[in-house]
Amino acid sequence: MKPQALLTIVLLLMAVQGIASASVFPSAVPASGVTVEIDFGNGTSLTFPNVEAADVLEATQSVAEVEAEWYGDLVFVVAIAGVHEDPVARVYWQYWVNGELGPIAANKFQLQDNDTVEWRRQSSVMTTEPTGSPDTSTVVATVVVAACALGFLYVLYRRRLGGK
Repeated sequence: MKPQALLTIVLLLMAVQGIASASVFPSAVPASGVTVEIDFGNGTSLTFPNVEAADVLEATQSVAEVEAEWYGDLVFVVAIAGVHEDPVARVYWQYWVNGELGPIAANKFQLQDNDTVEWRRQSSVMTTEPTGSPDTSTVVATVVVAACALGFLYVLYRRRLGGK
């Protein structure tokens, strides 16, 4: 097999592996002991202990009425217990799990036993400030892909020079 073909196959396999590892698969067993806290942003908050659910959306729906908009298979919560977001005032529902802002749609975040889900109706917290260290596996994967890409470019360069 030619080195170029082998390198192409390796790169494709790495890309497929990266996509598969980034996917979120549904949990077969719901988490137990989950606490759901809802802060309506007006001084009113509710706490629901000992909830059993697989994901953030399911946990929230088990304690309150939830209105949501769907974008493909991703949910965007627009109201909880009849209290709606206010796009004009830039006030939205956002969730945190164990004190960290939810990184994905509420229906995709898989809960673990004893997690705390907190919903806050507030102005967007999206900032340009760093949120912490990058995931180590992401850094390693990026370095490996970059190294493979450089190797591939080197092979193409050598090939263009006629194997010199």
